Amino acid sequence: MNKKIKIYICHYPLLTDRKKYLDSVIPSLEIPFEFCSKFDRENIKEYDHLFSDNREILFKRGWSNNDLPNMSPSIKATTLEHAKIYEKILNENYEYSLILEDDAILIDDFKNKILKTINDLAKDWDVVHFSNGCGGRPHLKCTDDTNLVKMECRRSWTASGYLINQNTAQKYLDNIYPIVLPIDFELNYIQKELQMNVYWAANPLVFEGSNPSAGANHKYGSSQIR
Repeated sequence: MNKKIKIYICHYPLLTDRKKYLDSVIPSLEIPFEFCSKFDRENIKEYDHLFSDNREILFKRGWSNNDLPNMSPSIKATTLEHAKIYEKILNENYEYSLILEDDAILIDDFKNKILKTINDLAKDWDVVHFSNGCGGRPHLKCTDDTNLVKMECRRSWTASGYLINQNTAQKYLDNIYPIVLPIDFELNYIQKELQMNVYWAANPLVFEGSNPSAGANHKYGSSQIR
């Protein structure tokens, strides 16, 4: 039997309020899911060999600031968790994989909306970003009933909610090491470098509950990660 879709959630176990919320909504979707919590600020130093602050690599990936990016232990842990999820995706072989960060707040009727999105996907798709982008993304207008807009700029804005397939997981994994930037910047680089087909939901399906831009969905007082 073909395995259709699975949800992978980047989670820091100390943020119990976030897990409590997700535990209250994710099971009702009747979609397989997994909380991924292998890396955190306490153990990330063990994985320093997977990171670099080489300026040549930074500039290649579009980092133009003379100062090094803020790669705190928390940011490193979150970014590496995403990378290791790509490995899981390839090993588990689901056709569609939805990656969420643990501050994700799902809209009402999320299950039907995500299944409709899958049904409406163009054949050339590589990734669909669903979040409100911490309030930083432009207003998007969809010209049909798919809620999908193809983005020529190939930006991610955030990595808090996105759908990928097996081929995309392989592309990310082949190009993310050594890690030099936070995960959303890494995705920006890979998506642009490989001229990937990037889509956005015109109307968000996921809000970052730790960011005030989420409005009524601003659920958490701290933006703390890992």
